[in-house]
Amino acid sequence: MHVYLDCDEVLLRTAEFHHLMRKNNYNIESDDITKYPSQWKYEHPDLVNYQVSTDRFIKSYEFSGVEAVKNAIKGVEKLRQANFHLHVVTSITDDRLSAVYREKNLQYVFGQAFDDVTCLPLGHDNKKQYYQKAEKGIVIDDSAHNILDAVECGHQGIFIAIEQNKDWHRQMRENPKICVKKDLLDAANYIIAQNLYLYADKNRGYRK
Repeated sequence: MHVYLDCDEVLLRTAEFHHLMRKNNYNIESDDITKYPSQWKYEHPDLVNYQVSTDRFIKSYEFSGVEAVKNAIKGVEKLRQANFHLHVVTSITDDRLSAVYREKNLQYVFGQAFDDVTCLPLGHDNKKQYYQKAEKGIVIDDSAHNILDAVECGHQGIFIAIEQNKDWHRQMRENPKICVKKDLLDAANYIIAQNLYLYADKNRGYRK
């Protein structure tokens, strides 16, 4: 079975390190990391909007050192041990060199856990196009828009509820087609509990 994983705030603490870049390189102290970078104020003349700031970030030292979200490593390990095919789908950039940096950072943090890493331009519409073509599976994301799109495309959706997306928590919990979990380990435990056959003895031929 295929599991499609968002990267930012599901696997890696991207917002925190994006702010660190802005603080170290541009003396910006005011970013509210309880909100997504797209919601920050962009008043610096060299960082006039989210796109520009993101472009600077993905070329920075801080981007290459982004660390894992709490429990993300354990969640990935559980899913891999249960024989799921893990795909990272991230909409931060499709710049070739930056995509290499992102893949290398994921390998540094998670090893060779992922079957592939797909880097798309900013914007959830890009993920919707991806999920329309992808083999059906489970999508884990902290973006309500991405989860709603994935469900519309026929995938199972697991919404990761964090501080940055708190305005969506109630709506996601009330949607019968969407499961809400607190982090990737919580999501992995749920998936495995719902697919106990994946944990059967490999010698019995129950692997999928």
